[in-house]
Amino acid sequence: HPPVHDGKLLSDEQKRLNVLFDDMKKNQLTFLDEAGKRIIELSTGLLGVLFVVIALGKDFPPSYLKSAPLIQAIVVATLVSFVLAMLAAVLTVQPRNYNFYESNLTEMRNELLKILAYKSRWMKIANWLFFIGTVFLAVLIATLVLLI
Repeated sequence: HPPVHDGKLLSDEQKRLNVLFDDMKKNQLTFLDEAGKRIIELSTGLLGVLFVVIALGKDFPPSYLKSAPLIQAIVVATLVSFVLAMLAAVLTVQPRNYNFYESNLTEMRNELLKILAYKSRWMKIANWLFFIGTVFLAVLIATLVLLI
């Protein structure tokens, strides 16, 4: 057994900090699921913006898109980034089969840590892809404004 040290009573601030971290730990799965859903919604919305940008005018695809390989590359990069962000976010929120250990708290905790690691990993990937797609969309709009 580890040695027991004499301690002091927790201050009110330390108690509030313990409660805050306990709440964060309890709500982490819900937070990751909600954040994943939000990335899906935002990516879908910005894909709509992308389609509006490339469908401007009466001709599709517009002439500025047909004759500009740089703009075509930016459109494709934007599209791929947002679609991959949505897919990564879907993997974050997708229901999965988990091992349930009704009488083994150690394995239950290990399973929870695996779930959190899985969701966190896909959420980080979704965030970065969403960020990259947003940057590409901004570059696309700026390029079109400067060239048209």
